[in-house]
Amino acid sequence: MYLHENSLSGSIPQEVRLLRSLTDLALYKNNLTGSIPASIGNLTNLRELYLFKNSLSGSIPQEVGLLRSLFDLELSTNNLTGSIPASIWNLRNLTSLILFENSLSGSIPQEVGLLRSLTGLALYKNNLTGSIPASIGNLTNLIVLRLYENSLAGSIPQEVGLLRSLTDLELSMNNLTGSIPASIGNLTNLRVLYLQENSLSGSIPQEVGLLRSLTDLAFYKNNLTGSIPASIGNLTNLRVLYLHENSLSGSIPQEVGLLRSLTDLALYKNDLTGSIPASIGNLTNLRVLYLHENSLSGSIPQEVRLLRSLTDLALYKNNLTGSIPASIGNLTNLTTLYLYENFLSGSIPQEVGMLRSLITLNLSRNNLTGLIPASIWDLANLTRLILRENSLCGSINWTGSLRSSLGTQDIHQPVQWRVTALWKCPENIGICAGIEFRDEKFRLRISPTFVKTTDDLAC
Repeated sequence: MYLHENSLSGSIPQEVRLLRSLTDLALYKNNLTGSIPASIGNLTNLRELYLFKNSLSGSIPQEVGLLRSLFDLELSTNNLTGSIPASIWNLRNLTSLILFENSLSGSIPQEVGLLRSLTGLALYKNNLTGSIPASIGNLTNLIVLRLYENSLAGSIPQEVGLLRSLTDLELSMNNLTGSIPASIGNLTNLRVLYLQENSLSGSIPQEVGLLRSLTDLAFYKNNLTGSIPASIGNLTNLRVLYLHENSLSGSIPQEVGLLRSLTDLALYKNDLTGSIPASIGNLTNLRVLYLHENSLSGSIPQEVRLLRSLTDLALYKNNLTGSIPASIGNLTNLTTLYLYENFLSGSIPQEVGMLRSLITLNLSRNNLTGLIPASIWDLANLTRLILRENSLCGSINWTGSLRSSLGTQDIHQPVQWRVTALWKCPENIGICAGIEFRDEKFRLRISPTFVKTTDDLAC
């Protein structure tokens, strides 16, 4: 019986129990309310039960365990409460158990290991507690295991390494502790590995380099220590690598340059040292590069010019020295450039003016000198320009394309430019009074000193 994807309301009638020959019951994507009737246990020929995406409430009835012919049980995205009934572990033919996005509580019992035919287990976005049972290692046919956004505690069991068919392992946003088990390296079919937002500790195991099918790897917001293993360079299918907000130390391995499929690389808020490896220039598909809030030193490598797909570059709050490479002008898709709070010196290269997609440019709190390049004033999409606490000098050209983009933005959020310099006060700005220039559309603040002259000030 297929009544799915309508606007049916009310409860599932008790009379459904009379449909004893029923093999398929699909009522999903309606507006059904009330509880799942216990009488559903009479439908002993049922192979598929799809009740997801309704507003069903109450607990899952124990009688579901009488549906011994059931292959697929999908009750997700409802308002179900209570624990997962013990009788459900009697359904030995079950291949899919999909209960996510409810308010189920209690633990995942050891008996889950009895469902040896299971290929998909999705219990995420519930209120489950307790540990992940070691018996989960019995589910050797499992392809997808999603337990994220619960309150699961304890360690990741070593037995997870027995799930050799697994392609998708998502345990993020729980309270898991302990280390990442080395046995995870056995999961050579794994494409997605999400362990982020737990309290995992210890180092990233070298065995992660055996996961050559991996496309998405997220370990961020844990307590991981040690270095990023060089073996990570083996993950040549990786598109997303998120290791940020841990306590990782050591240098960024040169082998990261082997990850040529990578689009997102986030290593920020760690304790990384050493220089940015030149091999990063090999990542020509990279769109996001976040290395900020580490202790990286040395210069910005010239090879950054090769990252022509890059939209976001954040290297701020490091110990970078040297000049901003002129080749940065090749990154014509860049919308955000954050280099602030480093020790960069020299002048701002004219080539910054080639970054026509740039929306935010923050070079503040460095040791930059010289004139602000005239080309900056032609960045028509720029809404935020922050150059404060440098030793820049020159004049503001308020006739370029920048006027319209900053002026419009400032109606809602005034842009602040703070530059340690003496400035010519442009006559077309309007009123020059104290530390504030105003016209009817914008407010511009420059500190600390203002001198109105007829000529550009010398640097």
